[in-house]
Amino acid sequence: MIDISELQEKIRQEVLSRGGEVSSPPAVALSRRQRLKQTIKRFHGEFFLRLLRYALKPWRGVNYLQERQNAQDQRQNAQDERQNAQDERLNAQDERLNAQDEFLAKLQDEIKSSHKRQLQEINRLANDLSLTRQQNVLLGYELHRYMDNPATSKPADTSPVPTLDDKRLDSYLLAFADACRGAERDISAELQPYLAYIIKQQVGSAEFPVLDLGCGRGEWLALLRDNNLQGLGVDSALIMAEHCRAVGLRAEHDDALKVLAQRQDGSLGAVTAFHLIEHLPFAVLYRLFEEAYRALRSGGLIIFETPNPENPLVGSHTFYHDPTHRNPLTPTAVQFLARYLGFENIEILRLHPYPESARITEDSQLSARFNGLFCGPQDFAIIAVKP
Repeated sequence: MIDISELQEKIRQEVLSRGGEVSSPPAVALSRRQRLKQTIKRFHGEFFLRLLRYALKPWRGVNYLQERQNAQDQRQNAQDERQNAQDERLNAQDERLNAQDEFLAKLQDEIKSSHKRQLQEINRLANDLSLTRQQNVLLGYELHRYMDNPATSKPADTSPVPTLDDKRLDSYLLAFADACRGAERDISAELQPYLAYIIKQQVGSAEFPVLDLGCGRGEWLALLRDNNLQGLGVDSALIMAEHCRAVGLRAEHDDALKVLAQRQDGSLGAVTAFHLIEHLPFAVLYRLFEEAYRALRSGGLIIFETPNPENPLVGSHTFYHDPTHRNPLTPTAVQFLARYLGFENIEILRLHPYPESARITEDSQLSARFNGLFCGPQDFAIIAVKP
């Protein structure tokens, strides 16, 4: 059994030892049960105070915070190590990707270089083939001439002024076309837009064929054939007509105006001439338009292409590369001539400008006007329909 008085005295002594004061016993005597409750309450309060002081000791709080900080630092260091390892893996992956990109770029450059070399070789072979074919035509002509008249094997005629019908000039003009007019496949690409006009007017059939005057090497005739359209050509140069026939094209060796005049009225679907009309005197040009109108069916059309003197470089320089050119023709002049003779739906196409590399890159009105004049279309075409 607990001695309440003794326990009370011990608590009082403990409080005094800690500098506290104990009040004198109450005047009214408490019951034994009440005194026990007060003692226990005081004991619990003292215990709680001790516990609170212990928990709030400065050194214990600092250590706790330090421990938490150390644990956090350890977790952060571990995370940094994982991040560094991931960065190393990403850097290694980037290095592999960069190496792959360099390899692909190098491979692409090699492919482009190889493709360029192949194109150059193809162009060289095509030019060699064109020259070989030309030489074969020339050799064939010389062979026929020798077989017809062996006396022609004597030295060449030294007459001072050969005529335009001289076969040597014809050979020269074919060589000139190969050298200055451009490769046949390039000319075919430039003639491609005219097919739409032929198809639109529904001509180029066996009943209403296309007659190409001054057919030259036959680029236009070949394009018509490849598109299942009927065309026949005529050229005053024998070597040109033979050149066309050698590649399976229909071509006659004759005067263009003569052949056109022999056609029946309304028997042609189209009359075409590419770089021919600038060779003709005006009287012959007039007859050419006149006969074309007569020989065309209703709905038939003319397509005549010629150098464009609106470009000063063409009108003053490149036009005269060909010694058989007479004088440049302006779009206004040929358009009026076609309208005067009854053609309708007249259209002027300006074609083949100088490449972009020839233009002035300065952004100004002056450079724009200069580029428009000196780098503009080198050719134009008149397209007109017979009503």
